[in-house]
Formats: sequence, C-alpha cells, structure tokens
Amino acid sequence: NAPAILVTMVSGKDAVIIEACKDSKVILQVCEVLNFLFTEESVPKKPMCYKITRWGSDSFSRGSYSFLPPGSSPHDYSMLSE
Repeated sequence: NAPAILVTMVSGKDAVIIEACKDSKVILQVCEVLNFLFTEESVPKKPMCYKITRWGSDSFSRGSYSFLPPGSSPHDYSMLSE
C-alpha cells in the first residue's frame, strides 16, 4: 500500500480550542474522528508523522489564510499581498 497524506482544517470555536491543546491530544482526537468515519482497517491507529500548525498564534497569519479560485494567477497573489 502506498503511503497517504491526510490534511484537515479546523475552524471556528474548535480551532481556538485545538490551538491550546498539546499535539498528542490533537492527534488522538483526529484519529478518533477518522476511525468513526472510516473502517478500522483503513485507518492507522496513529500517524507515521504529522505537522500541526497554529495559525491563531502565528504573528504573520493571525488565524487567516487566503484562497483563490481556479483560473487565478500568481499576479492575483501579488495583489493580495499589497
């Protein structure tokens, strides 16, 4: 089986709560949700590795991110940065 990458985003009040949690608790909660949504055979008990970002406490993003629709160009990102 080829390795897979899973990306999840948490927003709203839950994002504020998760921001303050230890990594181990976040991983546990995410794995519990995955096991609920999918069969246990398809979901590992814990990830091989992970990266948890905390955008709410990041001095540059302060909890936000940008989204551009299909057909956007690099110039659109440049315009957003001004």
